[in-house]
Amino acid sequence: MKKTLLICFLALCMLFSACGGGTSKGPGGTTPENTLSTDVHGFVEGGIHNYEIKPTGKNIIEKGSTQYKVLIPENTDDTVTLAAKELVSFVAEATGVSLDTATAAEEGGKYISLGQTALAETSGVAADPAVVGHQGFIIRTVNDNVFIQGAESLGTLYGVYSYLEKELSFDWFTTSTYSLDETDTLPLNEYNATDVPDMGYRLSGYGYISRNKENMNRMRYNDGNDFIIPVGGNLWHNSFNYFPKADYQEKHPDIYADDGTQLCYTAHGDEEELQWMVDTATNVMIESFKANPDKNLITLSIEDTMTSCTCETCTQYKEKYNADSAAIIIFLNRISKEVGAWMETAEGKPYARDYRILFFAYHQTNAAPVNYDAATDTFTTVDDKVVLDSHIAPYFAETNGDYTQNYYDEGTANTEIAYNMRGWSAISNELYFWSYDTNFTNYLIPYNSFGAVQDIYKFAFELGTDFIFTQGQWSQTNATTGFGTLKGYLVSKLGWDVNVDVEALTQKFFDGTYGDASAYVYNVYKEYRVLAAYQTDEMGYKGSRSIFMNALQEKFWPKNLLARWIDQLYQGIDSLEPLKTTDVSLYDKLVNNVELELVSFLYLYVELYGNVTDLETVNLYKTECKRIIESIGLTLYAERNAPVSTIFTSWGLND
Repeated sequence: MKKTLLICFLALCMLFSACGGGTSKGPGGTTPENTLSTDVHGFVEGGIHNYEIKPTGKNIIEKGSTQYKVLIPENTDDTVTLAAKELVSFVAEATGVSLDTATAAEEGGKYISLGQTALAETSGVAADPAVVGHQGFIIRTVNDNVFIQGAESLGTLYGVYSYLEKELSFDWFTTSTYSLDETDTLPLNEYNATDVPDMGYRLSGYGYISRNKENMNRMRYNDGNDFIIPVGGNLWHNSFNYFPKADYQEKHPDIYADDGTQLCYTAHGDEEELQWMVDTATNVMIESFKANPDKNLITLSIEDTMTSCTCETCTQYKEKYNADSAAIIIFLNRISKEVGAWMETAEGKPYARDYRILFFAYHQTNAAPVNYDAATDTFTTVDDKVVLDSHIAPYFAETNGDYTQNYYDEGTANTEIAYNMRGWSAISNELYFWSYDTNFTNYLIPYNSFGAVQDIYKFAFELGTDFIFTQGQWSQTNATTGFGTLKGYLVSKLGWDVNVDVEALTQKFFDGTYGDASAYVYNVYKEYRVLAAYQTDEMGYKGSRSIFMNALQEKFWPKNLLARWIDQLYQGIDSLEPLKTTDVSLYDKLVNNVELELVSFLYLYVELYGNVTDLETVNLYKTECKRIIESIGLTLYAERNAPVSTIFTSWGLND
């Protein structure tokens, strides 16, 4: 640990040693200088985020007037239609001018063209799929017309948000909280821009985003349900949906692992049974492809346990190929061959596509079947039999990791995991990555992934990851505390461009999310980050499976710091009072955002210091915490079956 960090932490403790546990809302004490610096890996090459924007001296909107319309293709799809609505809506909010929408260009007309319009074609504007992929886009200015276009419709929608960001400072922070300039002028700029997400698919792991299509779109997250085919209702951990025990265990016992927790991907060495498994899984996939003609990803993935089959044949495979995953690869290669053959038949051709079958490289299957040469630091496939079919790809995940640390540094809980991820990258053309960034044992306690997340994304991008899912509080549907909304925002940016300036974005988020209370909330965040670094570096809030660590311990959360942060956040709320008379809707929104960050600290204070604090203060903190949680709609305090109402009962508030 850096000596300066220890000094800073001790200074914090000394400075706040006189702070009490009351709810004073007066002027706070002196805020120490922020000594926090983010140590991140250097600039990562390979991204495409090119913007050439030059002024033309002309305007699209000028003093409430415009000659421009939004142009969309005839018979366009819902996504481009949404792109037009979003553009019209936010431009109108910013300028007071509502642009009309047209589906055909008139001679001499002026347009902001969205998608593959006839005007774009005659103007020579076309997004190259080989460059922009599924979700990237171009923005071009030709003959005073602005063209925003993706090779696919989703790229066009994301291009609209980028255009709004460049022209009107649009940015979406969290539910209903965003930035947008107010102006009477929208300039016509000369664009030559191409922007492609570093991660081709980006799924949100926070329920308040993934269950809210508006949040997903405006933060440029993807919905896994739009392109992953469910099997038995499950996108993953679905191997038993292919082979339900109730249907098959009696007649086909050898297809299950000895302990019954997973499949046996060698059928205990019985080739006839193994071929039956291949045929059965193939038929399930064929029916799934037929039922989902617009989706190209499907998983056959292990159950959510840390086990693997230990039968004699599986053990031999592991010894021969250096990994439990070898049996799965060989099994899936056979399935892919049969699926591919079907797609070439008369029946299958209408459903043919460039599909991917994903499997979990997770726990027992985390390691790739590779040989490693330390002298050259290179990986090679053990044997041709475990070379992945071009339609097979690993979905890499590991809860045994430590997401308070990055994947570059040696000597962390991530060292072996990073080695395994590099192994998969070496033998697979595509890599899908499932990361983590919250404490799943207790959602109400902050988890310090802030300093590691950018390096984790950079590491993944350098290995060719094209699909990333960072699981946070996925089961919490309305919001998240512990600065989790900041995480949701930052991860949305990092998935698009791993080289973004996280510190600048953090300041932007606080200003946009908390308004005039920003300085108060940001000070709390900075001081928390200093403490969090001390927690991880010196106090053990890190290591393997840190996402499940019991962090409800006094050593991690000094009483006087919690009291100070509670006090500062209430001061922030007080600073918003003038809005009550000018914009009560904005006032309510900003207060809710600040109160959301109060939850963690009120909860920690009551749980850890309720017995050593005066009853009046403790009761106030309890009732305030309950009020905020219920008003915002937080329902859970942990990942599964953990309603916050049980906490209120333990506090005597549900009697």
